[in-house]
Amino acid sequence: MLCGPSTDQPRDGIVSFGSTLGRGPIACAQRGHGIRLEGSAVMERFRTTITPVLTIRQAAQAVAFYQQAFGAEEIYRSTYPDGRIVAELAIDGARFRVADEAPEASNLSPQALNGTTVRINLLVADPDQFCERAIANGAVVIAPIADQSYGLRQGRLADPFGHHWLIGRPLAGETGDWARTPDH
Repeated sequence: MLCGPSTDQPRDGIVSFGSTLGRGPIACAQRGHGIRLEGSAVMERFRTTITPVLTIRQAAQAVAFYQQAFGAEEIYRSTYPDGRIVAELAIDGARFRVADEAPEASNLSPQALNGTTVRINLLVADPDQFCERAIANGAVVIAPIADQSYGLRQGRLADPFGHHWLIGRPLAGETGDWARTPDH
């Protein structure tokens, strides 16, 4: 059994927070399974999501860039006493966060790394128009928008803060794995 009561604490099918081996309520919730928590007869569903957090020097400026260049909407912002921020943004409902660099917590910007370890893949309705807007606001083309053999019309941009964005959309038909959805 992958999720459910752990073998070390069986309690009539109720999973406790003391469960081990990745089978506790958090692990089960992350897999999208319903769980019963101690003291609750209610089955709860937890939807698994991924929210990229972009570590940036001058995060407030990055928020302004993403709003101007990508049409991002700011959902919320937390400002810390030292002036650093964490902001959640959304581009047509696709959420991501921007946080000021915090070396003491090993949260380093692309400038500190002299590169980036992640490329953000953003699928949009019109990648050509999206990239034109981003370039007009300071993004740099790494690879121009073009039809790719793996099923996307896609290009690659670097934002002014060092993060790389793969901007694209699926091509019509089944020309590659990227164009396929679970429905196909």
